[in-house]
Amino acid sequence: MIAPDRLAADRCPGVLRPHLAADGAVVRVRIPGGQITVAALVGLSQLSSQFADGHISLTSRANLQLRGIEARDGLVPAALADGLYQLGLVPSVSHERVRNILASPMSGLLNGSADLRPLVRELDAALIDAALLADLPGRFLFALDDRGDQLASGADLTYLARSPQQGVILVGGYEIHVQRDDAVGALIALAAAFVRSHGATWRITELPDAGAQLLSDVGLDAKVATERTAWRSESYVGLLAPGVLGTHPPLGLLRTEHVAAIGAIAGASQLIVTAGRSLIMRPKTADFAALTGSGLVIDPASPWLSVSACTGAPGCASGTFSSRDEARRIVAAGVTCRVHVTACARGCGSPNASFIAVTSAQTDVT
Repeated sequence: MIAPDRLAADRCPGVLRPHLAADGAVVRVRIPGGQITVAALVGLSQLSSQFADGHISLTSRANLQLRGIEARDGLVPAALADGLYQLGLVPSVSHERVRNILASPMSGLLNGSADLRPLVRELDAALIDAALLADLPGRFLFALDDRGDQLASGADLTYLARSPQQGVILVGGYEIHVQRDDAVGALIALAAAFVRSHGATWRITELPDAGAQLLSDVGLDAKVATERTAWRSESYVGLLAPGVLGTHPPLGLLRTEHVAAIGAIAGASQLIVTAGRSLIMRPKTADFAALTGSGLVIDPASPWLSVSACTGAPGCASGTFSSRDEARRIVAAGVTCRVHVTACARGCGSPNASFIAVTSAQTDVT
């Protein structure tokens, strides 16, 4: 039986279709594979200061959000949308909500079976070029994995590289052996088959046959998947490899001073946003005082890496208390376990790793 909320379009926000919250409109900017330049992040921070609440929120799918935007007739200011286009953050109007691509954050930076960063860009371009895929639900998710760290991400379609030249595509309960050069084409074909047949479902896992019909529709040979592992919780904070640093903004909220410090340290390099709400960079100096001085976390033992929270009250109309204030109290109390604070039953922003859910204020989790 299809859940009642699946009979309507999903409510995942984009730039042109924002979510209207208690504190204003929320827009989500997709950055496939978590890839963004320092210049684009600085520009986005300036747009947030001008049109939103001044923060950039890192999401659990390694995307970015602005909130607190004044909307008229359900639309954000044209100058904000234009600014995002000029930064290169909305390369397609028709496909802006469906460019949901996770990737192994350290791919090409440390070990791993292959460098998947170019494949992220190839998949994104092919997704945009496929007119039919503009009709994908906003929750449909691709993942590119070269070390097994995305196998429990909940992606609908995953390419797992086993070497630089070949790998497997995981779809539902099945796996397909493919060459790297054929991976994007196969992913696009499977996604198109889903669009043609999904009805009111949003995800492949909701299909009654675990994706078997999709495989039949595209004529791909598959076998029962064996590539499944437990979620590996990785914070990506601190020195991750020679010349590679990970940093984390508390509660996944980038403030203007955070972005300024990142710009000063990272120069013109590219950044990687992770699903754990951290940023990976190649610093041009070993002096990280600007980062820590701004409030960013670079200590992998920091309690801030164990605590996350939904928006909560007053920003969310469903929130029954200030989840962020409660999260700050829990950190100050010396938390020793993974905690997510959520101010209503929906559990927005919950991590993929095992965690303790805090659903009321003044909860003792120590």
